Amino acid sequence: MAGINNDVLYGLNVDFSGGHPVVGKVTADGQLLIGSTASPYIKVATLTAGTNIGVVNASGSITVAFSGILPVSSGGTGASTLTGILIGNGTSAIGASTVTQYGMVVAGASNTVSSIAPSATSGVPLISQGAAANPAYGTVVVAGGGTGAVTLTDGGILLGSGTNAITATAQPTDGQLLIGDTGTDPVLASLTAPAAGFTITGGAGTITFALANDLAALEALAGTGIAVHTGASTWTERSIIGTSPIVVTNGNGVSGNPTVSVTGGGLPWTVVTGASQAAAVNSGYICNRGAGVTVTLPDTAAVGSILRIAGMDGNWVLAQNAGETIYFGTSATTTGAGGSLTATDNRDCIELVCTVADQDWVVTSSVGNITVT
Repeated sequence: MAGINNDVLYGLNVDFSGGHPVVGKVTADGQLLIGSTASPYIKVATLTAGTNIGVVNASGSITVAFSGILPVSSGGTGASTLTGILIGNGTSAIGASTVTQYGMVVAGASNTVSSIAPSATSGVPLISQGAAANPAYGTVVVAGGGTGAVTLTDGGILLGSGTNAITATAQPTDGQLLIGDTGTDPVLASLTAPAAGFTITGGAGTITFALANDLAALEALAGTGIAVHTGASTWTERSIIGTSPIVVTNGNGVSGNPTVSVTGGGLPWTVVTGASQAAAVNSGYICNRGAGVTVTLPDTAAVGSILRIAGMDGNWVLAQNAGETIYFGTSATTTGAGGSLTATDNRDCIELVCTVADQDWVVTSSVGNITVT
């Protein structure tokens, strides 16, 4: 039986075989007319369910729906539920690892991941535990650029210990220094003053050194002269003073060593073998140098000071300082450094006396032919 209902062609047990006997009857819910390349060319059949695809036939309807779990090979996950971080596993179902809030995700074996719970202490770094273990929150060791210590003495001085943890000294007290100790860590200590003459006082960030006892007394001397110890921690200045016929030169030692000579008596003699000699008052000089010796008048001389020169080898020259003049009989040298007396034979001798302090000298006796310049 066939007919048209709402412009739709329908058939009831219609035979589409085109012949007899009838072989194409619609006999079940969900059957469809499906073309065929073989006779009969239109057949009656139902849809066949596939993998994860279900077919539900009903009266006048067919419901096609996905069912089960879509595998990875079909573009799915292969899992029915997933929580956390997804991890691929080839064609097998995708896995998932749960993580801790604020935790650190690290890779594990066989392409797995795990979560390291956060440190309860703020600022603690995540530290490597080597190639075969997960990192952990903790203290950075020296090999990793850290101190290896979790606490350091307030105000202490840090000391290295190779690859071991850095250590800290105690907080130094006033005036303490870090002093080396061969083969071990340096130690905090205060400088020790000697038994006398020097004091060391430590303060807050300062060390004060001060002279004491005899050294302090010497430091306190304000004048010039020879320092004399007059009592415990007591010093004063002294000068050597001569009375006639004793003459003292540089009695306070400021310009040189003090020289004591006796006027009117024997003179101290010095054999000169060098090229030059600065003469001292009330002294005699024996010149013994083949190439000659230049003797220079004393720059400072009191009236009555004596000077003698005796030749032994080589011709001597008696030179002058600025402002000095030598009078030889009716002749006089040129005043100042340009004037001089010169021996002409290696045995020539001369004696002079100072007539004007620090300036004029008079020849009182001579041997040989002395040249006046």
